[in-house]
Amino acid sequence: MATVWTEEQKKVIQTRNCNLLVSAAAGSGKTAVLVERILAMVMDKDSPLDIDKLLVVTFTNAAASEMRERIGQRIEEYMELDPENEHLQRQSTLVHMASIMTIDSFCMRVLREHFDETDLDPSFRVGDEGEQRLIKSDVAGELLEDYYKEGSEEFLDFVESYSTGKTDADLTELIEKMYEFSMSCPDPKEWLRLSLKQYNAGTMEEWNQTEVAKFLLDYLSRITDDCRKRLEHAILICREDDGPFMYEEALLSDLGQIELFQKAKCYTDFGKVLKEIAFCRLSAKKSDSVSIEKREQVKAIRNSVKEEIKSLLKQFYGKAEKDVLDDICAVKPPLQMLIMLTIEFLDRYHSKKQEKNVIDFHDVEHIALNLLAENKDGRWIPTKAAKEYRGQYAQIMIDEYQDSNLVQEILLTSISGTAEGKPNVFMVGDVKQSIYKFRLARPEIFMEKYNSYSLEGGDYQRIDLHKNFRSRSEVLSSVNSIFERIMTKQLGNIGYNDREALYVGASFQPKAEERSWAGKEKGYSENSTELRLIERKAEDGRTQDFTTGELEAKVIAGRIRELTGENGILVWDKEKALYRKACYGDIVILLRSVSSYADAFLSVFAEEGIPAYAQSQSGYFTAIEVQTILNYLRIMDNPRQDIPLAGVLKSPFGGFSSTELAIIKAAFPEGSLYDAVTACAACEKERPEKEKLCRFLENLAQMRRIASYMPVHELIRLVIRETGYGDYIMAMPSGQKRRLNLEMLIEKAYAFEATSYRGLFQFLRYIEKLNKYEIDYGEAAESGENENAVRIISIHKSKGLEFPIVFLAGLGRRFNQQDTSEKIVLHPDMGVGADYVDYVNRTRSVTLVKRILQKSLRLENLAEELRVLYVAMTRAKEKLILTGAVSDVEKRLSIWNQEAAKGKEALSYGVLSGASCYLDWIIPAYFSGMEQEKNPSLFMSVTTVPEVVESETVRQQEQMKQYQFLLDWDTDKIYDLGVREEIEKNFSYIYPYPDDVALHGKISVSEIKKRSQQMEVEETIEMETLIPEELPLLPEFAKEEEEKGGAARGTLYHRVLERIVLSKTKTREEIEGQLVLMEKEKQLTTEERKQISVRKLWKLFNGKIGERIKQAEKEGRLHREQPFVLGRKAKEFYPDITSEEIILLQGIIDLYFEEEGELVLLDYKTDYVGAAGEELLRKRYYTQFECYKQALEQITGKKVKEMLLYSFALDRVVLLE
Repeated sequence: MATVWTEEQKKVIQTRNCNLLVSAAAGSGKTAVLVERILAMVMDKDSPLDIDKLLVVTFTNAAASEMRERIGQRIEEYMELDPENEHLQRQSTLVHMASIMTIDSFCMRVLREHFDETDLDPSFRVGDEGEQRLIKSDVAGELLEDYYKEGSEEFLDFVESYSTGKTDADLTELIEKMYEFSMSCPDPKEWLRLSLKQYNAGTMEEWNQTEVAKFLLDYLSRITDDCRKRLEHAILICREDDGPFMYEEALLSDLGQIELFQKAKCYTDFGKVLKEIAFCRLSAKKSDSVSIEKREQVKAIRNSVKEEIKSLLKQFYGKAEKDVLDDICAVKPPLQMLIMLTIEFLDRYHSKKQEKNVIDFHDVEHIALNLLAENKDGRWIPTKAAKEYRGQYAQIMIDEYQDSNLVQEILLTSISGTAEGKPNVFMVGDVKQSIYKFRLARPEIFMEKYNSYSLEGGDYQRIDLHKNFRSRSEVLSSVNSIFERIMTKQLGNIGYNDREALYVGASFQPKAEERSWAGKEKGYSENSTELRLIERKAEDGRTQDFTTGELEAKVIAGRIRELTGENGILVWDKEKALYRKACYGDIVILLRSVSSYADAFLSVFAEEGIPAYAQSQSGYFTAIEVQTILNYLRIMDNPRQDIPLAGVLKSPFGGFSSTELAIIKAAFPEGSLYDAVTACAACEKERPEKEKLCRFLENLAQMRRIASYMPVHELIRLVIRETGYGDYIMAMPSGQKRRLNLEMLIEKAYAFEATSYRGLFQFLRYIEKLNKYEIDYGEAAESGENENAVRIISIHKSKGLEFPIVFLAGLGRRFNQQDTSEKIVLHPDMGVGADYVDYVNRTRSVTLVKRILQKSLRLENLAEELRVLYVAMTRAKEKLILTGAVSDVEKRLSIWNQEAAKGKEALSYGVLSGASCYLDWIIPAYFSGMEQEKNPSLFMSVTTVPEVVESETVRQQEQMKQYQFLLDWDTDKIYDLGVREEIEKNFSYIYPYPDDVALHGKISVSEIKKRSQQMEVEETIEMETLIPEELPLLPEFAKEEEEKGGAARGTLYHRVLERIVLSKTKTREEIEGQLVLMEKEKQLTTEERKQISVRKLWKLFNGKIGERIKQAEKEGRLHREQPFVLGRKAKEFYPDITSEEIILLQGIIDLYFEEEGELVLLDYKTDYVGAAGEELLRKRYYTQFECYKQALEQITGKKVKEMLLYSFALDRVVLLE
């Protein structure tokens, strides 16, 4: 069926030749409209575009893939109708290469296409976050060390001011925080230099001209104007028939004083008025005609005004103006040092990344920006490269535009036609859904265009999509009712008016009957939004036996059972086009932070028999199985770490109890725990713990030896397998999830191996940085999206999704305002705010600048929370249920009722800006709408602790009945013979191909070598590879030098041999010159060049084999780096099994050449082989060379006559055949 578009949607699809901003409300079908617009441009009859002439920028890779797939499907549909259309055929091919990508992907393309205009090596890579953290930590450490050596007074003052404890961790964090924040700006160094401009004021007149002072003036104006409105409201109540008329005189006096603020023009003026305000006493006169409720309401309003005035004095006028200026002057020098350190850190970090040929995501954006635009006197001018892209793209389309930042804005503007008077940018988004402030998104970019673009036409147009095609009218009514009262221009940057409200666009079939539920008797439909408050404490004041999370989870669990029970709610099944009973898979629980309540919810749901899973982004590093493996790795690296060692000894690795460990330590109290353990194991006297300790230490010693040469990911897998820990965790509850957690750790170790760091010590540092900076992966998920289970996800994860039934939980939790209480607060426009520290007198005081920045950030955070709430409430299709736990419900409801607004007016600015949790907005808005709305959109109820306890008691009694029924089960009785036989058959089944289970479908040649080496290790404890030249025993990686032994040095030699010019190898000087050239061209680092032996290369190229190689190159018979894939039977690789399964072997042949119609195969090896010499090499590599031979003969059709191995350790050729 053809899609029916609204008039606004049609206009979006058809409008051309302008910059177009589309403000698309939640559920308005913006993605569908964007796809249709692209297709309309491609299919235009008059001037059709090729799809690769469009640049479509999406927020995520998943969104880009989905859009590409949608467009591709639609093109295929058009082709079915017109299969001979050449334009469509071309689009079908081009769509796979079309520029539909994230901004990061586009920037990466710019870098790849213009790397010659940068100082990047073309083989650069993007480092992962863990590697970047390690590099930053090393650079910051070196930077501080250098400054300590210099010992300047300014630096030492800075250290005294901002360093705490015995380490420089605080200073490192400050520098890295400044760096990260500055990188969101187009010119980081410029922002850093200007971030202290508010500290240049020497007088109050100069101070009043700063951005900080202007913000404060605006804030004071808003608050005092709100106080005026509150007093005017109180006076109106006094003038009502049953109002407290005797209070009017005092209120008029208060109002007169508050109105003086309207004349205040600067910081000083406001201070004078604030300090002179004197609130007179309210009249003690009493009258029976006065409503007690209204009298208390007026008192409450007046008290709130008094508290507001008192708070302003305390926050911003606690010091005399001279002291304010003195603090600003005193705090400037250490901040200047911080800026200097950050700028130098930026330069050093850049140099270190260049050395490692690594860039990070900040670099990707900034290098692309500098390629496309040039900053001239504060204006960004497009470059030649930008003009090339401008000619390439006919239109630029930006999805989720509300989440752009300044770097992205300048970058995309530079390649648009706007500067040439040919506006061609299409932007779609919804500022009400801008929830990525923590990623430094700037919604004000969207709002600037929203307020300036025309709704009538022209070169810069705006179109609003306000119809919602997702939700029922009951859901939308509740959203509108709340947000028209809480989302204002003063706080949310946008007023929620008739243009911003959501209008019903979806049509639902009428239900045959309404199900019975608690709100039906009060006129609410079963789809009405519910607001459920849960009281935290019992009436007697005792705290209940449940945590807040458990209490809320139990109430939600009870409601889920009702919704999915026999009399539950019906939901519309779009695929089947009918109503069906709701199931668990229809339900989602949204939390502001999954880590806060997820565990409690999962635990309670498991008890209640409700299947559920949480999409967590945290908890991975605290999982016991991950902690245990990491602790074992820590003591493999250094066993003299008491806490990790104690943890491992208590784990299945050691099998010791706490009592046994205490006995061991008591018997050998001197030294560390490791000293006690080794002393106990070596003790001649027989002790009960001795045998177990000896076995543990022997296994640990063997693993430590293996760790010297084995990659970390293989080492972890070996530990899990050889110790039996993998089997142990599989037998634990949630064994599958635990196994997946360990698989994830192996994956991360594998990713670590791809970084510029090596070794177990560096891997542990890598993990510690990830953990410290909360770069958590979340525990592995067992359930999939399609399972019939309740999903628990964060609000951010839910963005762009929809669900039939939504529980928005945790609304009583306080907002996270942690960033406003840190030592240094940062603001993109107002710079840096810091405490003044008098380290001589050991005192610290908050400067006025910091207080203002804290207030600004708090208000911005509240605006973000408003938008987060909007996103959450607009996810529901059929039913929305809001829940929150509250202490002293009756008192809180009374306060919230007093804060309610009149009619459809918004809540006062003081109420909005003073909120500490979502309920502080929702419930006053609910009370505001109760009397004004004929059909209330919210059904509110309160659940008390006794009600929860009673419900829990009934559930436990039912559970005990079921348990007793199972205990009384007659196990000898056969209830169903067929079922019994089926069970016995299943439990006795033996898989007929056990050898195939552990096989991999594809292996590399390197793995064959490692298998051979492992077999050698099993044959002899004296592993020849463990020698100083090959594997340094000293932990040089602690100095951040890569290990150059084993595989690392082999890779280095292969890289040189791949690039070396054979005709220039006659002398050592020629070879040395080539190595120096490789270093200049950044193919080698200085350290790597020093690792290469010129003598060994000269011996290779000037020996007999070298002459044969060079002669073959002259005659064009030489081939280097030949990749291959070969299929062979598994038993050929694994002699201990008999499997006939085919395994793919992949590898690269170093070199081969042709002589007299036959082939000579040569491979370079750097292994140290000691006295065993040639025989060991033949034994180790024969299987590998046989594979090379077979592959080469299949590829070329020619016979291999010689298999030669050149050993750099022996400086000669070894003949394998």
